[in-house]
Amino acid sequence: MQTRGDEVQLVCSHGKTDYTFMQWYQKSPGDQALKRIGHLNYNNKEHEKSFEKHFNITGDLSGSKPKNASMFIVDLKPEHSAVYYCAANDKRYISAYCVSGVSESVLITQWPHYISNPSNGLVKMHCYQNDTDYQYLYWYKQPRGKSFQLIVATVAGISQFEEGFKSGFQAEKNDKQWSLTITSIQEKDEAVYLCAARLHGTEEGNTKLDSKLLCY
Repeated sequence: MQTRGDEVQLVCSHGKTDYTFMQWYQKSPGDQALKRIGHLNYNNKEHEKSFEKHFNITGDLSGSKPKNASMFIVDLKPEHSAVYYCAANDKRYISAYCVSGVSESVLITQWPHYISNPSNGLVKMHCYQNDTDYQYLYWYKQPRGKSFQLIVATVAGISQFEEGFKSGFQAEKNDKQWSLTITSIQEKDEAVYLCAARLHGTEEGNTKLDSKLLCY
């Protein structure tokens, strides 16, 4: 457990040697949207203005070697309690960190990482909990240039879809794996899709996330 004023380091790493672009995001408790903190491109970093004071992204993603980068939170404050994501340039890997203690992380793998023009109009995406077995499972959609939208929350195998996603989408769970199917893909479905999991629900309802979250 971290305390006010601490400096915290979050580490993101992967073995894809050609992924030279990494972004960091923050999701505060009760928020549906992710806030972009900044990115690292090779060894060049850029922060959003509202995060410049307390956040510092470091690392060197150049060269043909496994990639490692860090984000430091300096002079930790209560408002920094959040879920943090790092994403590689093709968005195959994201690590998320729960910052109610800023010290615990879990890993979820999502595949496939890219789908283009499926011949039968049907798209299926999967996620797998590598080290955990959380029962609160989620799928998000991020259209180009827009915030993330919650598609569905699955709790104990029962799925509840948000308005706008109650037709044309299916969700299922099988042990530590859960899947999202778009049954008849359309142009409006073009987006980044993220999966997430958490240990417990919230008092506000199961569709809001505030800890123990991870996407692809």
